[in-house]
Amino acid sequence: MLKNSTKHTEISEKKRTLIVSLPPEIFGGVGAMTRILADFLRDQGHDVTIAYYATRSHRPELNGLPLLRQPQLRSETHFSGHHCIAVGCSLPELEFSYTRPSPLWQDLIDRHDHHVAAGGTVAVAAPLANAEIPHLVWCASDVYGDRADRQAAMSSARRIFDQTVVTPGLQRQEQQVLNGRGRILAISPFTFDCLGALKSAKSGNLGLLSIPTDMNYFVPPEKPSDAVTIGFAGRLSDPRKNASLLFEVFSQIRKNGVEATLRVTGETNPELDAEIMRHGLSDVITFTGILSREKLREFYQGLTAFIIPSHQEGLSIVGIEAMATGVPVVSTRCGGPEAFIGDGENGYLTGFDVNEMAEKVSAICTNSELHRKLSVTARSSVANEYGFQKFEDTVKQEWHDIWNVDL
Repeated sequence: MLKNSTKHTEISEKKRTLIVSLPPEIFGGVGAMTRILADFLRDQGHDVTIAYYATRSHRPELNGLPLLRQPQLRSETHFSGHHCIAVGCSLPELEFSYTRPSPLWQDLIDRHDHHVAAGGTVAVAAPLANAEIPHLVWCASDVYGDRADRQAAMSSARRIFDQTVVTPGLQRQEQQVLNGRGRILAISPFTFDCLGALKSAKSGNLGLLSIPTDMNYFVPPEKPSDAVTIGFAGRLSDPRKNASLLFEVFSQIRKNGVEATLRVTGETNPELDAEIMRHGLSDVITFTGILSREKLREFYQGLTAFIIPSHQEGLSIVGIEAMATGVPVVSTRCGGPEAFIGDGENGYLTGFDVNEMAEKVSAICTNSELHRKLSVTARSSVANEYGFQKFEDTVKQEWHDIWNVDL
């Protein structure tokens, strides 16, 4: 009996799991991925710690200076109550320094039994690849796709620095991860193809794991609103989100005679305010601030249609959540949304033409029969592919394949 009891204790202790991710202040798809994964692992009995780098903006005191001050760690609580560790670095001005291998990262790795990375790109898993341990990586984009639009929005001097120093450093980390011992799971077929096209990708090392949506939580409202409200959710400060197209399309919708308002999650900034004023839309656009999960559901439930104007999306979890809530989505052909939007069946896919996108959104807002049809098919179409059962089954299988143990 004593021998069996000891064995049981040893097995239980081997459920210490480290998730390496982005800081909680960078809200969006990666934050949702991290919380979902951490919640699921905790429900399976794992002792979960989420580790992320300390940015210059939010935790500058944790970052060091070469020869003068050592980087530090700090325990925090984020992602809906999970234990977290913020990890400092030296030279945070070089973005790849955030996930450059260090004694701090290695100590965290050594204190855990299983290791997972969830990020915008695979570069977030660089500390795990450097440790040469089996690990799982869940990501949304390749480095180039993640940075191209951001580079275009930079000043000339900063763009040159990014192109010659920062991005090459991140791409070296990307190559290290893709050639390492990790299993790479892309959030969409688009991301899978982008990563598979890289010469550094190991054949057979890539898989798919879509971000799941809680179909029992994101549900249509009991009584739809009579007001015509168009929505967007995401960080418009990210150039990939294509704020200019969003405002141009909404302006054209108003010119089409649709008395609609636009609601945008997050915060505005002087640049966005100037563009809104240029279109004369200040009185009909509302920024909601960063929303809790409950408030986000209410946000979707109050919409008539949802717009994704992006240049590039790995998947767009907000689009899937909107569809789960019965909201028809109109998206540009920007990668990820092609996986869940069937053009004319449960929403619309368009080019980057203002009139084309405005025409589709206007039709949804003014044709009640079309809206009803798209609303029903939008919800039903995402139920199976993006439900939790498929997510859980995939993670359990991948876990067993990597570590040869049941989750």
